Amino acid sequence: MKTVWIVGPLFFVVLIFETQCETRMCFACMDTSSEEGKNDCQVNTGRMEELHTKLIHEYKNDTDVFMRDFINDPYVQSCSVLAGHNYCCIEEYEARETQCETHMCFACRDSSSAEGANNCQVNTGRMEKLHTILKHEYGGDANTFMKDYKNDPYVQNCSALVGYNYCCVEEFEGGGFMYAYIRTCCDGITWSFNTTALKTLKNVQNSNDSLCQHSTGTITTTCVTMCTGNFCNGPTAAANSLHAYTTLTLLLMSLLHCFSYSQQR
Repeated sequence: MKTVWIVGPLFFVVLIFETQCETRMCFACMDTSSEEGKNDCQVNTGRMEELHTKLIHEYKNDTDVFMRDFINDPYVQSCSVLAGHNYCCIEEYEARETQCETHMCFACRDSSSAEGANNCQVNTGRMEKLHTILKHEYGGDANTFMKDYKNDPYVQNCSALVGYNYCCVEEFEGGGFMYAYIRTCCDGITWSFNTTALKTLKNVQNSNDSLCQHSTGTITTTCVTMCTGNFCNGPTAAANSLHAYTTLTLLLMSLLHCFSYSQQR
């Protein structure tokens, strides 16, 4: 498989599946949204799996007969009738989630290390779900998302706060105990801690930078992290991996077809 990345205002990704068997047909579909119900080409893998299963088990990989029966299926494209079209491809055009604007951040706080009282630190499942919804159901549309989730306790609208253009995490720890853990919007100037006593922390950068300073007087350590981008002050891995999972599913199906076809021959 060859992967070609062209980075510009949009992420442009082309995946070319080079198989060791002849390509006579490919899945064919197109959509232009990440919103549920409008993204069938990305997520309707059930129909594709059904077609692939029929080809292998009911038609014994007889692509000619299969194509005659399914020529009008919207998910099936005959490559044999297109001169030189010998590969199956996936093209993706995805708007980059801007790193220069912060419309919303995760917002929560707790003051304990005890299980059940430390949700702001450990309740990453809820944060991952919110970020996934923003990215895949709302297509990164922060304004529409905020209208629907403005009352969610984990969502804070930074646009409503003048100058609060960053997401931050503040931690206050001492003697192995968490005295305070805060996720919030911030302006990079105003903090919950005493900036006069903890001067080093004022130098934190907005590039997901973290700084810590120990206070010998109170025997505590204060850490602050600052970043730019929606929901950057929490977990984002699940949201980013969802689309990759769909792409890998399609790749696996193509490889299985190739293997099955070669075994038949």
